[in-house]
Amino acid sequence: MTTTTEVTTAETATTRLLWLDLTRKCQLMCAHCYNASGPNGTHGTMTREDWISVLDQAAVHGVRDVQFIGGEPTLHPDFAALVDHALAIGLNVEVYSNLVHIPDDCWKALQRKGVTLATSYYSDDAAQHNALTGRRTHAVVSLRSCCLFALEDGVFAGRA
Repeated sequence: MTTTTEVTTAETATTRLLWLDLTRKCQLMCAHCYNASGPNGTHGTMTREDWISVLDQAAVHGVRDVQFIGGEPTLHPDFAALVDHALAIGLNVEVYSNLVHIPDDCWKALQRKGVTLATSYYSDDAAQHNALTGRRTHAVVSLRSCCLFALEDGVFAGRA
């Protein structure tokens, strides 16, 4: 019996998924937030051109998928343009959103081929959900209503 093992080196390893933390701005105040996002968060110091450069470099180096995260990525002023650019250079895009309020231009971006949507829903009990998010958002973000709205609008939720 012969066994071969392929050795992956730094020269041959390729990152396939890149998480891009676009903003620390968020409508929620989740106590468990990994990056301290919230209503007083900022979009950081990176410009639209900086983010486009990151996307371009990722594509050149073999990245296939990007996930826009935050805070709430749809609050970033260049969100839709960054989704458009990522798709134009052949990247698949996943958007991790809290779904509290998605502006119309962002819903249009979410409807594009190559874009998927991910979210967190903490409990079907309003008190538990609201306690975790720090805001009364359970009624806005009910899983059933958000999924139905997204599917009716042609947004594919699920790849994550």
